[in-house]
Amino acid sequence: MNSRTKLKNNQGSTLLLVIVCMLFVGIIASLILVYTSDNLEAMKNGAKASDNFYTAENVVDEVKTQVDELADQAVRKAYTQWLQLYTTTASDQQEVLFKRLFTSELKALLETKFLPYFAIGSDPSQLLYQFDTSSVTWRKTPSILVNTEGTRLTLRDISIAYTDAQDLTSTITTDLIFDLTYPGFQSNTVQGMNLAAADYIIISDEQITNDISITGIIKGNLYGGGYNPSETLTNKYSTEGILFDSDSTLQIYADQLLSRSTIKLKDNTRVSIKGINGEYDYSGTLSYNNLWAKNILLEGSSSISNPIQLQVQGNCYLSDDLTLNALYSRFILKGTYYGYNTNNAFLGATDSNGISLISGTPEGSSAIVLNAKNTILDLSAATKIWIAGKSFVSVPYRYGVGTASGNLSFSQGESISYRGLQASYLVPGDCIKGIAHNPMTQEEYAKLSTDPTNYKVDISISRRNGGIRLENYVNRDKPYRTAKVIYSGSTTMVYLYLNFQSSDKATQYYTDYMTTNKELVDSRMESFEDGAILFNPAVLDNTGNAIGYLNGSIAYTQGEYSMSAPEMENKQIELSTRYSGLVTSLNEDYAGASMNGFLTDHIVNISKITQNSQAVTDLNYKVGSTSYSLITGEDININTNMAGIIIAKGDVYIKNSASFTGLIIARGKVIIQGNVNLYADPANISYLIQNNEKVSPYFSLGNSNSSGNGNSIYASDLFTISYNNWRKN
Repeated sequence: MNSRTKLKNNQGSTLLLVIVCMLFVGIIASLILVYTSDNLEAMKNGAKASDNFYTAENVVDEVKTQVDELADQAVRKAYTQWLQLYTTTASDQQEVLFKRLFTSELKALLETKFLPYFAIGSDPSQLLYQFDTSSVTWRKTPSILVNTEGTRLTLRDISIAYTDAQDLTSTITTDLIFDLTYPGFQSNTVQGMNLAAADYIIISDEQITNDISITGIIKGNLYGGGYNPSETLTNKYSTEGILFDSDSTLQIYADQLLSRSTIKLKDNTRVSIKGINGEYDYSGTLSYNNLWAKNILLEGSSSISNPIQLQVQGNCYLSDDLTLNALYSRFILKGTYYGYNTNNAFLGATDSNGISLISGTPEGSSAIVLNAKNTILDLSAATKIWIAGKSFVSVPYRYGVGTASGNLSFSQGESISYRGLQASYLVPGDCIKGIAHNPMTQEEYAKLSTDPTNYKVDISISRRNGGIRLENYVNRDKPYRTAKVIYSGSTTMVYLYLNFQSSDKATQYYTDYMTTNKELVDSRMESFEDGAILFNPAVLDNTGNAIGYLNGSIAYTQGEYSMSAPEMENKQIELSTRYSGLVTSLNEDYAGASMNGFLTDHIVNISKITQNSQAVTDLNYKVGSTSYSLITGEDININTNMAGIIIAKGDVYIKNSASFTGLIIARGKVIIQGNVNLYADPANISYLIQNNEKVSPYFSLGNSNSSGNGNSIYASDLFTISYNNWRKN
C-alpha cells in the first residue's frame, strides 16, 4: 500500500513539472516573439529614417548641383576677363586677380540667381526638380562670406528639412566652400581677323593726325592707337592716338571711334562726332557714336570767337579723364558718359616719404576736370553720367618735384571739378602753429622739424576754432603730405595737402567744407568767369562730388557710391574688358589676352610687305567707274582721288584735296593734310578681303594661334565645392 501511494505521488509531481516547463517555454517563446517583433519594427523604422535622411542628403546634393552651375558660369566669365587683363597685370598679382574676378562674379550670381529662391518661405520647386518639393522646406536664409583678400567665397547655412509620407523629418545644415585653382595663362582662342575691320576707314597703330589745318568729312570707324616705338614695353601707348590741331574743322561720322591712348584737340580746332548715319539725323532717329579712349584732352590756343570744341552725339567710355585745359574750350555731349575706373587697383602704394597712397593715383581714377576759366562742360543732354573715380591735385615734375616717372599727386573728393577749388584741400593755415598760412616758404617749412615746440601742425585747432573736425577725415598719424614747387627765380614754396584716411573720406570732407566755407567756395568759383558746368543730377552715378556752375550759381551733388561699391567695381570690369577687346581685335567680346604690341597684327600680316617703296596693284574690281587698288609699302602718299585698300609698314600721308574710299591700315601714323574726304566702304572691302586672291593673303582669317600649353580648359576643372560644418538634427 505504501509503495502504491508513493508511486501515485511521484506521478503527480512529474505532471506538474511538465506543466511548469511548458509554461516557461511558452513565456520564453512569447518574449522572443515580442522582442523579435519590436526589433523588426525598430529595424523597419530605422530603415525608414535612414531612407529619409539619405533623401535629405540627396536634396542637399541637388542644391549643390544648382550652385555648381552658377560657379561654372562665374569661372567662364572670370577667365575671359582675366585673359583680357593678363598683360596689364603684374605677374605676382595675376593669380589674385583671377580669383577675385571669380569671387566677384560668383557672388553676383548667387545674389541674383540663388539666394532669392533659397530664402525662408520661398518655393523649393524653383531650385529642385527631382523631389516632391511639398516635402522640402528651407530652414535658414544662407549668407555669403568673402575673405578679406576677395579670393575665397563661402556660402553659409545651406539648411533643409525633408518630411516623408510617414511624417518622419530629417534636417541638414552645412556650408559650401568654393576654391579656385589658378590655371596659369592658356589660350586656345583664335586670334584672327574679324570683318569689323571693313567698317573702318583708318586703323593706325601710332596716330591719326594732321600737320596743317584741315577741313572735311571722315565717314567710317577710326582707330588711333597711340603706340610710341621709343618707349619701354610697359609704356608703349603713351602718344595721343588721335590728335587734331591747327585751326581745323572736321565732321566725323563713325559707329566706333577708338584710341588705346588719348584723344586730343588743340589750337582752335573744332570736331563734331556722330554715328555713321549722323548726316541723316534730320529724318528722325539720331545716330550715335561709341567713343572709347583712355583720355580726352582739350588744350592749346583758343578764343571766345574760335574755341577748341569737341561735340559728341554718342556714348563716351573713358578709362581715365576728360580734361579741359584751354581757355574757352568746350565739350558738349548728347548721349551717355562713362568714366569707369574706380582707382581701387592702385591702393596700397607709398609716396617718396613712405606715406601710404591710400587714395590711389591719377592714372587709375576716372574724373572730369576743368583747369581753365571760361571753359564749358555741357552734359545737360546726357541721359546717363557714370563716373567711378575722382580728381587729383597734380604737381608736375617740371616744377622740380616728384619723380621723372610721374607727377606728385593728392586726392580730391570730386568726380567733376574745377581747378580753382584745389586750395580747399590744403591744411588750414590756423592749424600750422607759428606760421599760420599755407603755402609757406622753404625756410618756414624747415622750422616744422627744427623747432617743433613753436612750429607744428595741429589739426585739432580747426575743430577748436569752430571749423571742420579734421580728425574725422585725415590720417591722424600723418595728417598731411608735402609738395615743393619751384617757381621762376628759384623761389621754392611748400604746400601741405590733407592726407585723407581714404578716398571716400575726401568726398565726405568736401561736403563738410562746402557747408562750412560756402562764401569762400563761391569766391573761388568766380575765377571761372563765364564758364559753365552743366549736368542733370538725376542721371548722375558717381563716387565723388560733382560741382555744377552757371551764371555765378553753384550746383553741388554729393558722391553717391563708395569706391569699393559692387556697382562700381562690376561696371569697371565689364567696360574695361570690352575696351580691351576692342583695342586688341576690334571686337568687344574678344576672349583672348590683350597685347602691348600692335592691333594691326590681329588684322594683317605686315611681314608679307617686303618692298620699301609703294606698290600699286589693280584688283580688277570696279564700283561704277571707280577702280579699286591694293597699295602696300613702307610710307605711302595719297595724292589723288582713289579707292581700295592701303597697308603700310610706316606712315600714310593723305595730301590736300585728295579723297579716299576704302580701308587704310598703317603701322605708323596716318597724317591728313588740307581739305579731304575719307569714306569707309564696308561691303566692298569685306568682299575683297574674303574673295580677292591679291588681297586675302595679307589678312589673317581665323588662323589658329594658341598660347600657353595648348591644353583645353574646362571650367569645371578649375573650381571645387566642398561641404563644411555638416550638421544633422
